[in-house]
Amino acid sequence: MSDYKKIKNAQAKWLEGMGTPKPSPFVVDDFQRQAVESIAEGCDTLVVAPTGSGKTYIAFEAISVALGCKTRAVYTTPLKALSNTKFTELKKRFEPQYQVGLLTGDRK
Repeated sequence: MSDYKKIKNAQAKWLEGMGTPKPSPFVVDDFQRQAVESIAEGCDTLVVAPTGSGKTYIAFEAISVALGCKTRAVYTTPLKALSNTKFTELKKRFEPQYQVGLLTGDRK
């Protein structure tokens, strides 16, 4: 067996030994709560936070606020792949009560 395969096997055993963490309930962070409250009060709100910190939660809550006020909402992303992912998530959350669409810069 090659050294590479030995290392990969040892690595796989080590990872398997770690087990799978138990899922933990979602807990809203203070910055998320403050942002959603600000949006619900009708204030312009800018959220700057690292990737994976929970900005999408705030955006989806903002969309809920907008739709609850009988207005439209637009969610933008910098990447087509991310747009497709968020489109699927938005459809799961808001359809069939609301219509969800997708617009990209692609042309056919």
